[in-house]
Amino acid sequence: MQWQGHVDLHALELATQEQNGVPPKLRLRGIVGSDQCIRQWDSGDYLFLAPVGPPEMLVGYDVQIYIEHPSSPPVSAVRMARVILRD
Repeated sequence: MQWQGHVDLHALELATQEQNGVPPKLRLRGIVGSDQCIRQWDSGDYLFLAPVGPPEMLVGYDVQIYIEHPSSPPVSAVRMARVILRD
């Protein structure tokens, strides 16, 4: 099996922040008006992949000064997402 897709963890985190009511100016940053992000602003990109079994894997990455909810303090942490690969 070869990796042929694209998983946008930045979009996943932005969607989580939006759903939780984090104001736009406090969300992860990127280049305004484009789909590009400058990851070193919000992450050192320490990434790992751990296969769970076809078609699923765990993806680990870091966030820096990440605000998950407007009432919570910023965190710097390692986060993990479960990814299901589909044809």
